[in-house]
Amino acid sequence: MSVPLPLPDTPISLTNRRVSVLDLNFLCVDPAHQSRGAGTLLTRAVLDRAAHARLPVYLESTESAVRMYERLGFQILDSFDMEIPRRGTSKEGEGGVVGGGFQVYKEWCMVWDPPKVPKTTSDDATGTAPA
Repeated sequence: MSVPLPLPDTPISLTNRRVSVLDLNFLCVDPAHQSRGAGTLLTRAVLDRAAHARLPVYLESTESAVRMYERLGFQILDSFDMEIPRRGTSKEGEGGVVGGGFQVYKEWCMVWDPPKVPKTTSDDATGTAPA
């Protein structure tokens, strides 16, 4: 089944180059179905669309998915940490979080570049190569 994906023109800075990218957000697989290829299959569908449009793909990955994305050709650009409430806790006024405090959450910024299309040389508009 083919699912049409929007190809947004989202300019972002990737290692000092400003380009339009396809931004892959929140690819999630139910834990009961993880490690069976679903994430890879879904990501490849996005990469196929991006390759056709000749757009890089940008994403922010959790630690558990970094290896999968690297196997698919993504490269790590950077990472960032943030403090978030621990699971199972709730906020309560200015006192912060009840019963557990905060935990550090880390994500990796990654990019996949589409395959390079070989340039052809021709001597006229017919596309014939010089002799």
